[in-house]
Amino acid sequence: MNDMNKPDIQRIIAARLEELGLTRLSRMFSVEHNVPRGTHKAGVGGSASGDMLKSIYDTDDDAKVGQAANADTVDGKHASDLAPAAHGHAQSDVTNLVTDLAGKAAVSHAHAATDITSATLDGDRLPALSTTKRGGVKATGTPSGKFLKDDDTWATPGGGLGYALTLTALTLATLTDGATYYFGSKAVAPVTTAARARVYIPKAGTIKATYIYAYCTTPGSSEDVYFYIRKNNTTDTLIVSRLLDAADILIDNASLSIAVAQGDYFEIKVVCPAWATNPANVHFSGSVYIE
Repeated sequence: MNDMNKPDIQRIIAARLEELGLTRLSRMFSVEHNVPRGTHKAGVGGSASGDMLKSIYDTDDDAKVGQAANADTVDGKHASDLAPAAHGHAQSDVTNLVTDLAGKAAVSHAHAATDITSATLDGDRLPALSTTKRGGVKATGTPSGKFLKDDDTWATPGGGLGYALTLTALTLATLTDGATYYFGSKAVAPVTTAARARVYIPKAGTIKATYIYAYCTTPGSSEDVYFYIRKNNTTDTLIVSRLLDAADILIDNASLSIAVAQGDYFEIKVVCPAWATNPANVHFSGSVYIE
């Protein structure tokens, strides 16, 4: 290998450094070019001094100073060996990513109703009521003592949410002048002793109406007969007064308001007048309506 003189080597190094963008370092070599011969310090590894010898600085004969060849590397890696600042990766490059994603739901997905096994759905998530399907109640407000209408609003009942208790009695041969009779739901003829034909209240409420049908094979004369609801054998409330002067008589009152508690009982009390003609073969039946 022929030795190159110092200026040539300096020019080679300066040019290469310029190519690598190492301008300041290139200028240092240009300055060094002006240092008088024989004033250089030790060369590479302290193995030379004075002129830069090709045999020392370009050992692989590639026209490049050996150390300058690594000027653009990081830990021996050139730029072409490294990823750019902005780059991407395939999913397979990330450990377990493909497997983990396979067990996840898609961003846009749906659930069957049977998948919901806990918590409470908001009422607005339920479908509206219709004539063909059941749905959610979307009415607002406090529904205490009210009912839901088909337009999703609450309304106060105007009646019809109560229950009725049946009244019956076997035929009484004759109603006696001035006598007081009692009957209820017991299948016996009316008796003159109270609390023997009790009708018990199964659910608290208010007695609103009473309808009693009286059938007489022999009607009586035109004297008033008084009918009462007697509660717990202590309190009488007048239903109405009627004449039993025809074969078929309706004894009714739809404007009653008698509060009753669960476990209370009542009877129908009948107070007879002194007749000119006493009714005969009298049969009573009917019902009491409670809300």
